[in-house]
Amino acid sequence: MCRLAVIVHPDVSVRNRMDAFRDSMQHGGPDDAGTYHDAEQPVSMGLRRLALIDLHESSHQPMVSQCGQVVITFNGEIYNFIPLRTQLKNLGHTFRSTGDTEVVLNAYLQWGTQCFEKLNGMFAIAIWDKREGTLVLARDHAGMKPLYYHFDKWQQCLYASSETRAFKILQPDWPVNPDWRVHFLAHGHMPEPHTTLKNVWMLPKGHYMEIRMADMHMQLHKWYAPGWKLLYTSETEARHAFRETLIKAVQTHRIADAPLGVFLSGGTDSSILSLIAAANKEQPLTTLSISFEDAAFSEEIYQRSVAKIAGSLHHQHTISERDFEESLPDILLALDQPSNDGINSYFISKFARQAGLKAVISGIGADELFGGYPIFRRRQWVAPLRLLGPLLDISALLPYDRIKRLGYARYPSETAEYLFHRGYFNVFQIAEMNGISPRRVREILQLSSKEQPGKKRNEDGMSHISRLEQDFYLQHQLLRDTDVMSMWHGVEVRMPFLDRDVLDVVNQMAPAIRFANHPPKQFLIESFSHLLPESIWKRRKMGFVFPFEKWMQKATIAGACKPNLFQFQRQFRQGKIRWSRYWAYLVSTRQKIITTKPEQSILFATLKTFSSTGGIEKFNSCFSMALHKNALQHNWQVTLLAAYDDEPDTRYFPRYGFFGFRQKRFRFLLFALRNSKHYQSLCVGHINLGLLALLSKLFNPKMQVSLIAHGIEVWEPLHGIRKMSLRFFDRFICVSRFTQSKLVEVQKVRKTKTVIFPNTIDPYFKKPGKSESVPDYLQKMLDARQPFVLTISRLASTERYKGYDMVLRGLPGVIARVPGVKYILGGTGDPQEQQRIRQLIADLGLQDTVIMPGFIPENQLKPLYSSAHVFAMPSKKEGFGIVFLEAAWCGTPIIAGNADGSVDALLNGQLGTLVDPDDAGVIADTLVHYLSMPAPSVEEKMAKQQIVKGYFGFEAFSLRQQQLFEQGRFIE
Repeated sequence: MCRLAVIVHPDVSVRNRMDAFRDSMQHGGPDDAGTYHDAEQPVSMGLRRLALIDLHESSHQPMVSQCGQVVITFNGEIYNFIPLRTQLKNLGHTFRSTGDTEVVLNAYLQWGTQCFEKLNGMFAIAIWDKREGTLVLARDHAGMKPLYYHFDKWQQCLYASSETRAFKILQPDWPVNPDWRVHFLAHGHMPEPHTTLKNVWMLPKGHYMEIRMADMHMQLHKWYAPGWKLLYTSETEARHAFRETLIKAVQTHRIADAPLGVFLSGGTDSSILSLIAAANKEQPLTTLSISFEDAAFSEEIYQRSVAKIAGSLHHQHTISERDFEESLPDILLALDQPSNDGINSYFISKFARQAGLKAVISGIGADELFGGYPIFRRRQWVAPLRLLGPLLDISALLPYDRIKRLGYARYPSETAEYLFHRGYFNVFQIAEMNGISPRRVREILQLSSKEQPGKKRNEDGMSHISRLEQDFYLQHQLLRDTDVMSMWHGVEVRMPFLDRDVLDVVNQMAPAIRFANHPPKQFLIESFSHLLPESIWKRRKMGFVFPFEKWMQKATIAGACKPNLFQFQRQFRQGKIRWSRYWAYLVSTRQKIITTKPEQSILFATLKTFSSTGGIEKFNSCFSMALHKNALQHNWQVTLLAAYDDEPDTRYFPRYGFFGFRQKRFRFLLFALRNSKHYQSLCVGHINLGLLALLSKLFNPKMQVSLIAHGIEVWEPLHGIRKMSLRFFDRFICVSRFTQSKLVEVQKVRKTKTVIFPNTIDPYFKKPGKSESVPDYLQKMLDARQPFVLTISRLASTERYKGYDMVLRGLPGVIARVPGVKYILGGTGDPQEQQRIRQLIADLGLQDTVIMPGFIPENQLKPLYSSAHVFAMPSKKEGFGIVFLEAAWCGTPIIAGNADGSVDALLNGQLGTLVDPDDAGVIADTLVHYLSMPAPSVEEKMAKQQIVKGYFGFEAFSLRQQQLFEQGRFIE
């Protein structure tokens, strides 16, 4: 049992990352690791090994054939490898090892891809055939072992691995599948072949894929299909055949050179396997059980009863609510792909490892094969309900959890039929949660597709449901969860009920025999009635479930959240929805799930956050990013509302916790008011949202309401609602002391209600690299030998206080002392202001000196800052001035005004020179001073950058925010 990895890529640097790709799954193969790089073809293979058969290094993988032309990396176990090895020896093959890997390798050499038809086991296999120039990927008949892949013919690459987490090692920002939440909220798991990653798929069970290296041609082949021939029509014959086949399967599944046990839940299936295994007196039997402190969920009495009959060495573990809470972070990390199940498998695997076991036999599969679930008794409801057609959509409006999914019965696909029985949320709920139309949900789930590729001719109703359960619930949830959770602890789970020979016998039984259901799974029980105590099969079926209803009362999420969360919490705690739906909703957020009360719940409401590049918008972007970071680190819940935005920039804030109202201000206001009651704090990003603050405070007086005060929007006397709203704010977050002073002097706000919260350098505004340079169109206007002055500002008639006028008026005096100097005045604004500036330039005779390039994209700003000899913006009414931080970050000398928020931005002169913004002469002298000096050295630039990072860096910004919400202020 292992974790495999394959990289096919023309770039050798990508292939050289194989070890990291492979080792991201080290938990599933703690015993050994291997890598193979082809010297001639762009193929690399890797494996992490969990050694169970042939512990000698001769079974090291990837394994190369004795002819040196075929390489295999193999995850799984082949239970019939001993007779296969004998057969291959008779055909002339020799063996250097005693394990099953070399048997598969030689089987491929003998029979090619037809070898898979001869294998009885669970496996995911990658074979590189240098003779044919072909890579083969294959998966077992029942899909017990996973194999994910990404294939791109045009990029000539293929990646394959046993877990999706590995793909992010190759590309940390691997794009997300935009439809994954629709699939998950419908199924409660990720249905194959879909994953949460874009263009990463699961290879179908019973299939193999061939990739021809010469032209990267890929072809998928089905190598296994269940036999449906009716062979056993006599109950006696069927029992005998099934009993003998299952006994043999248990015997072969116990083959191992490492400690192995049987998971004994106390139910029918695991009890039968334990008692079969106990019949072999030559192999001591170890059984493993878990129970609960809550007696209503504990099956300990039945587990111990069977263990006593079996005479096994029995390990009993009791799980408490505290165990669940302490293990929850590790459980979520282990999941790899989201699932509504798997916690039970996590604990049994954890305890198996603690007991010294490397493998556990499990009874998975029996319920699906013999009709053990209630779904088998509900099958007759589908056809009558389907006659109601669209009327079934009314069920979505009804209050009962189970009734809400009746609408799936109206659609013809097998997916819809499965979701009718086992679905989590209906089409309308999923649409609302994802902000898309119900029609789009139906398209993603392919509910109306009439194609039923697995449908068998003349298939009776019970066989149909059994196949449906095997192809959906068993395949996509139970097997995947069992694999990923067991391998997280370095434990293998073997499943005799899914043995290929067992499945062949079961599928060839007459349905009336196989599905005799009084009691449920009657055929299985009567086949082993000579072993199975009556007390085991006569009791009510419990299933392997935890006391989740009780344990999850405190469960919630930390991080970005939508108000749906609070609705689901209330409905769950009132008993209106089952724990499984609530848990599915929590998992769907992909956020941090916690079992303690959140420290903070914060609603951040803005006008714009991501749809503009102004100073306020940059502040809001960074503020929202810090909110999400603090939420994850300190168990907060945060939601971001933007009146004018459409989508978030997911670098700063996840889409999941964001609501954009696309200028629908009334809807924005109603939504915010309706949901503000769920939050402890409301923080608004602009005074124009004063009405929201006022109404929220009236409806929820205990809520703390804060205003972020930036600049001119709060400096002038306010009127109407904005003025009235000031008294409803509990706190004013001022970006500078200048803004604070204006609030106190002009708006008469008490200074004790204000806090200074300086801006931050955008974490995505990186220091320019060596390859970055001034844009070509500007270089043509500049003489590389001459210095230039830079100003980046909004050029608006309402913002002439920015100081570019004074720079222009001082330039004639500068030119006289520094001939050839240029002035780049970048930025956009209103046409009238730009025309006025051009006229001023003409009046001053500066046409050959001043360059007005208009808007400068952010990716061009960094080299421009870095190349400038001085950045000058001697403003009089600047709230803070993010441009100063950007210039300082690039090590550029700075000139700023000494009477506004620029003082805070330059740390009282540490980062530049503060001048009288009304004195053109002083401005000119300071410009000449910097223009006459040598450009700052690398060391000087780095020193300035360290000052910016220390005081205005994002980490400092996030810490201030944490202290602001937790303590009311921050520590300077």
